[in-house]
Amino acid sequence: MRDLAAVRPFACVRTFAWRHPEWWIVAVSVGAWIVLAARDDRSAHHGADGPLTVAATALMVVAMMSPLVLPTLRHIALTSLWPYRHSMQGIFLVGYVGAWTLLTLALAAATGAAAAIISRALVVAVAGVAATAWQFARRKRRALRRCARTIPLPATGWRAFRDCARFGSVSAASCAATCWGFMTVATAAGHRIGVMALLFVAQLRERTARWYEP
Repeated sequence: MRDLAAVRPFACVRTFAWRHPEWWIVAVSVGAWIVLAARDDRSAHHGADGPLTVAATALMVVAMMSPLVLPTLRHIALTSLWPYRHSMQGIFLVGYVGAWTLLTLALAAATGAAAAIISRALVVAVAGVAATAWQFARRKRRALRRCARTIPLPATGWRAFRDCARFGSVSAASCAATCWGFMTVATAAGHRIGVMALLFVAQLRERTARWYEP
């Protein structure tokens, strides 16, 4: 009986991993949030005192944006050949995070240039007004629906990996059309952990809510 009790938890974990192949993306995102919180403790103005590095930007994208595409990642895993389910998810994330990283760096350059002309507080205020107005736009709802689109992917071969990476970048473009207001506010605020967490919750809620409510 003791041996059976010892094996049962392991069997439950293995069953959970089989049924939810996207589990490791959640773990990576949680780890990214922990690293960002530790960096924010060391610097109250993380990302505001100097230019963002590519690694720091990618870390923020992984923490804030990868959980939003968990349904897409789950779809990729369940429709791929079983031995390739995790690698296909990883390749999708490479395309997704890569595209979002470039966009975030561009936003950081734009908001930094604007803050040099006017004030940082005014840039944050303007970004907040624009993001709020976008939440009530009809195009916002249409862009949000496009984020849930999927495409058929080849099962094996280099074309499968190429198309999966391309699908990741296309999904990032769809997400950018939906979340540009949130990301502009986060970038204008210097990617402070509190602002990022608040905007992440707002994005996650609108992705999981049955009905869209601005």
